[in-house]
Amino acid sequence: MQETTRSGSGPWRKTKEWWNCPGCGWLGRPDLGDRPILHPFRRLTGEYGECVFCGEEDCNRASEAFVYDDWLCEWIVCVACGRENTRRIRPAPR
Repeated sequence: MQETTRSGSGPWRKTKEWWNCPGCGWLGRPDLGDRPILHPFRRLTGEYGECVFCGEEDCNRASEAFVYDDWLCEWIVCVACGRENTRRIRPAPR
């Protein structure tokens, strides 16, 4: 497992939160309490693969889709800088 750390300055927490396995593409957080630590993420390519925070290309990974506030969303994590964000895909099916 390889540790992904946050770097730079800004309002986000500067913690060592994400761990990723370069061989299988799974990401995990060691601070989830009783929830599973590792989750499958897939590599994003093209415009969605570039981190909007650090600018690295092909470094974003996306979680399985989930519904939040009537939107189908993905959790995006940059394996270069460790920052994360929710991405809205489209309105959730009814």
